[in-house]
Amino acid sequence: MPTTTAAETVLLTQQRRNEIRAQLHRDGAVRSNDLSRRLSVSGGTIRRDLAVLAAEGDARRVHGGAVSTARPAAQQNPPSGPSSGSAGHCAVLRVIARAAAAAVAPGTAIGLMGGRAAVALAEELAHRGDITVVTNSLAAADALGQRGAAGPSVLLTGGQYGPTGRLVGPLATASLEGLCLHTAFVDCEGADPELGLTVRDHLDAEMRGLLLRVADRRVLLAEPAVLGARSLVPFAALTELDEVFTDPDLRHARLAPFHPVLRAIGRADLGGPLRSSSWDEAEPVASPGLRGIRAVPQF
Repeated sequence: MPTTTAAETVLLTQQRRNEIRAQLHRDGAVRSNDLSRRLSVSGGTIRRDLAVLAAEGDARRVHGGAVSTARPAAQQNPPSGPSSGSAGHCAVLRVIARAAAAAVAPGTAIGLMGGRAAVALAEELAHRGDITVVTNSLAAADALGQRGAAGPSVLLTGGQYGPTGRLVGPLATASLEGLCLHTAFVDCEGADPELGLTVRDHLDAEMRGLLLRVADRRVLLAEPAVLGARSLVPFAALTELDEVFTDPDLRHARLAPFHPVLRAIGRADLGGPLRSSSWDEAEPVASPGLRGIRAVPQF
């Protein structure tokens, strides 16, 4: 049987790492188990390869694999709602994310899926070493991993890499089945009283709907522009939600156009007691355990 020389071993190792690097660049993420099977090497070998690529700046390690550090800029904050790049819009996203992050209890396992709002929440949770986060978003996983071992435990689902920068398909849904999460956080492209929560991609909708079903508590991160809007594929009814975090300035007269959506949801973070004329006789009720959150009275 022919033997492999040391020089040949080094060459094979470099070829393998170049192939992993190319897949990272192409797909944005790799899974250790998949690489081990495809390249016919042990899991330990793959872990060493990923460690080298991480040290060289080509990858960031996450649970079960790695994500690329050089994904296209358009995928760093994948959209999930009406687009806006204004400073004011970014400030609203930050307010929503901070309020939602403050509601995450220590020691819990949460799910996080979506676009801009989900990534903003991931950035706020990056220092929380006391929680576990399940996500299919490569951008969110990247944001959660900024603090390394000091950050949360990140579980990245398997699945097919989609155009939105998120993992979808049968492998992705299978990785969620059987989980029991404390809270699921999602955003959407439309929140309509009749259609409920909607996005444009059916595989994306499937993942978000399943995530909500495996969680005890279901929370919407709602950019103001999605309230009353409709997209293509529904994934949950508004009445399935336990909480919604949105712009704290949506109050008084500005709240009126969103009454149908907020009625259906039942609760909203509005940054203080409601004083809209529609609720002159209604007493706002504080949501238990959430500082500064007020429940929208039921009609």
